[in-house]
Amino acid sequence: MSSEEAKKIIGTPINMGSYEVAQNDFREYADWDQAEKLCKSLGEGWRLPDKRELSEMLKSRDKIGNFLLGENYWSSSKSGWGGYYRAFIYSDNDGFSGQATSGASSAHYVRAVRSIE
Repeated sequence: MSSEEAKKIIGTPINMGSYEVAQNDFREYADWDQAEKLCKSLGEGWRLPDKRELSEMLKSRDKIGNFLLGENYWSSSKSGWGGYYRAFIYSDNDGFSGQATSGASSAHYVRAVRSIE
């Protein structure tokens, strides 16, 4: 990813206390492995949010902005449920928000975070 593309995604990061959130989503859907690589491509410290962070982010979506309603977002939290490798997603559909799991090969949206030290 070029530094200009990374700057567009990061924008003006939003402070959430112990971490900051990139201002924008990546423009394309990604599977879980791609999502991890996309976040790391932004530079030092950028990563997928864990499921707690992602839940907080979507509850604060008015403060953060630019979330797509009715879409699913990847978290870094993983599960081995049902013998399949899955990752938690946060779903915001029709006013109902909740965590679910999705197969790692599924494609969802990605929003990067970075810990604040």
